[in-house]
Amino acid sequence: MSSLTADSFPQPLNSQSLVSEKEAGLTFVQKVFFGVFLMAMIVCWSPLKMVAYVSPWIGLGMMILLVGTPQIILRMALVLLAWVLPLMVYSWLTPGYVLHSSIIALLTYGTFVFMLVVPGKAFATELLSSKMLIVTRWTLLFQSSWGLIQGILAGIRNGTFDGDTGDAVAGTIRPFTHAEDFSNPMYALNVAMMLLMIFPSLVREGKGVLAFTMGCLSLVLASVMHLNAVMVVAVGLGFAIHFPTILFNPRGLMALVVVAFCGFLFANLLSENVSTTESMAENTLQLKTPRAKLVHSVFTRMPNEYPLMPIIGIGTGQFSSRAGLMGTGLYFGGPTAHPKPLPFMGIGMLTVYVEWGLAGVALILLFVARIIWNLLWYERLFERRIEAASLTSLVIFVFLMGVFENYWEVPQCIFIGLLLFKIRYPLFIDQYRVSTQPAVEVQTGDGTIP
Repeated sequence: MSSLTADSFPQPLNSQSLVSEKEAGLTFVQKVFFGVFLMAMIVCWSPLKMVAYVSPWIGLGMMILLVGTPQIILRMALVLLAWVLPLMVYSWLTPGYVLHSSIIALLTYGTFVFMLVVPGKAFATELLSSKMLIVTRWTLLFQSSWGLIQGILAGIRNGTFDGDTGDAVAGTIRPFTHAEDFSNPMYALNVAMMLLMIFPSLVREGKGVLAFTMGCLSLVLASVMHLNAVMVVAVGLGFAIHFPTILFNPRGLMALVVVAFCGFLFANLLSENVSTTESMAENTLQLKTPRAKLVHSVFTRMPNEYPLMPIIGIGTGQFSSRAGLMGTGLYFGGPTAHPKPLPFMGIGMLTVYVEWGLAGVALILLFVARIIWNLLWYERLFERRIEAASLTSLVIFVFLMGVFENYWEVPQCIFIGLLLFKIRYPLFIDQYRVSTQPAVEVQTGDGTIP
């Protein structure tokens, strides 16, 4: 007998007790989390970029003030302590250390603070997940439709869908104007993560076919070349890990043919963008681009100036992170410490290496590997391998996007998708821990529901 009250954290229930779960409804804690999800969906799809930056902290405030369990408060205290203690060390080791940039970094990395503080495993259920996925499908359908209209109108205006036409596709993040800002990649990243999260229910239950189709079309039309390339790699790796023999059966070969055909269409419809990407890659390898020169400088000059940088870094917010850009407008150091102009070209993993050293890089790699290993370990039933592959693809996608750009510091890009992952991942893992147990009875105020 499991007692479920309005204030309790229920454990994920198996399929035999799904009816009980629906009749019991969401607990108070789940309603608060669902409210955080709705807030994120509204704010992160809005033009209010500064508000979107603090959306994880708004969510944390909701969870702490409305729920305020000892577990959440303790986790919050530990995260703040783990953030503050290194500041004292770095401020002593790094010449020209900018303290307020490190504080700003705590704000920009708010998505991961939320993920660490809020224990999703404690209240993840299929009912909560299904409600979040319903909102996701409708939002994806709306945003994809809006994005397609923006792209088609821009194509008509420019006479082509190639070139910078895709920059007009930004949904409600930039609803009525066309400007050279970060809205287009924000739109594409949100769409890509939502596509990955609704894919399992599309395959298993046929839900969200129109939303998924429109999302794919709008993602192509948005023409964020590096994102599309990373998406292909992430999905390819994710499904290869969980379906290693996929290319040795007719369905796998058919899927490969479809992907190749879509790539052919993409390359022909957006030939200018493809050629630009090829040229940029070639110039990067020849150290002709600003980013390539920056990478070369990091591995040749900076270790001489900062001997401990390769091991522990120079401190959060001190290099090309968005926190550093906001705080100083310099790569590292203050106005009296060899200022270096900061163009808008942050490289995520390079930033982690410079600011956290190899220790930080290793920590991230181990964390990603652990999640993927858990998904691989618990994929006991074939019908759940689709979800395991989608979740793995999402993890690889977010990781690789952060390698090439500082997307990890932009909650407007990743907060929605990781909130969905926050529920689906522990629910996927725990389903196997209860799959062999008898049905759970749920005690409510009206009596026992078998």
